Amino acid sequence: MNFENKLICTDSDGNENEFLYSIEESEENSHVKWVFRVMPADLKATDWYEFAVTKIDDSTGKITVMNNRNMIQYKGKGITEKLIDEASKVLDVTIISSTNVSDAKSLSTEWRTEPATKIWERLKSKGTALHDEQRDIYTYLKK
Repeated sequence: MNFENKLICTDSDGNENEFLYSIEESEENSHVKWVFRVMPADLKATDWYEFAVTKIDDSTGKITVMNNRNMIQYKGKGITEKLIDEASKVLDVTIISSTNVSDAKSLSTEWRTEPATKIWERLKSKGTALHDEQRDIYTYLKK
């Protein structure tokens, strides 16, 4: 696994932090899945932050994993917000959230946690995401 892509994130105190990430394509439940793994720039961590986007159609990717593994190196660093933007550019797809509304799910295994909802609400308050309340799906607005 090559951590060769630079990711500059702004933490909750406004400080910039440098990370490196790798990306690999896999498949899950007959869908293409892109898995991003993030490490501190010095690569001194026992595990990585994992973020995955699952292809829904040719123009849409749904976030299906956001996992900082409760590691202090990744908490409050702005990694998820930056990865949403980065994934939209690198994959050239519109990034949407998972939902907890049964009729709106495009994957049988999808759900969205409360911490993920908080991230999407922050993006919405900044004007970089829209929320479809009926389907409870957030859409990232590419920069």
